[in-house]
Amino acid sequence: MWTCRTIQAARWFLDEHDIDYPHAVDVDGELLKELGVRGLPVTLALDADGRVIDRVVGQLTSEELQRLIDDLLRSGDA
Repeated sequence: MWTCRTIQAARWFLDEHDIDYPHAVDVDGELLKELGVRGLPVTLALDADGRVIDRVVGQLTSEELQRLIDDLLRSGDA
């Protein structure tokens, strides 16, 4: 999720870094408020119905991200 001032700025960043996985752009910060997230970066894990089932505020290493994914897959929530 991005909190850019414009959708164009988010699109530029994603294109510049060849990032092609889905993103949400939260221009007004409303989604962050609704989710109760106060800091960035934030990683949200969603279930098949789009519900937030886990969140990590702060930067993740690749190992931490892999551990989160593995835990979610083991729990059956993913």
